Amino acid sequence: MPDEAQGVRIEKPRPKPKPEVKQQPKPAEPVRPAPAPIEPQQQPPAATKQLVLPMAQVASGVSGQVAVDDASFEFAYYLQIVRAQIARNWTPPAGSTAGTRVEVYFRVSRSGDISQLRIETGSGNDIFDDSAIRAVTITEQLPPLPLGYAGADLGIHFGFEYTGP
Repeated sequence: MPDEAQGVRIEKPRPKPKPEVKQQPKPAEPVRPAPAPIEPQQQPPAATKQLVLPMAQVASGVSGQVAVDDASFEFAYYLQIVRAQIARNWTPPAGSTAGTRVEVYFRVSRSGDISQLRIETGSGNDIFDDSAIRAVTITEQLPPLPLGYAGADLGIHFGFEYTGP
């Protein structure tokens, strides 16, 4: 037995060393072919048509198409409303032949007011063209532009086509 001069040595239990966790090497990333170079696209001029609702029958013998001149406009539902409201006010003149088409252009303000109405592409028949202008004029007021659209106004190209009785 040890004497008091030497003292009694009490050993604290040592914590067991934690086993080393060897990290597995990461699997090599599959080599992907480089993407094809993207050809630079030229930005179309502001007056070109962007979002387009294709020609669709809106009444018996009557079709309408709507396009806008702002690439940032992405609210197709709004254009569907525009097409329905204007088409409701359009009656092709008596004697119109199937396939006759006219396109008008106008601007819609934030509040829905219509301005700058004009024939963009005439049909060759003044009476038919006037009937399209009249349909937009009678409409007078459209719903306000969508809140998510940042522009002050929106240019709309509206095509009217008589498809036959």
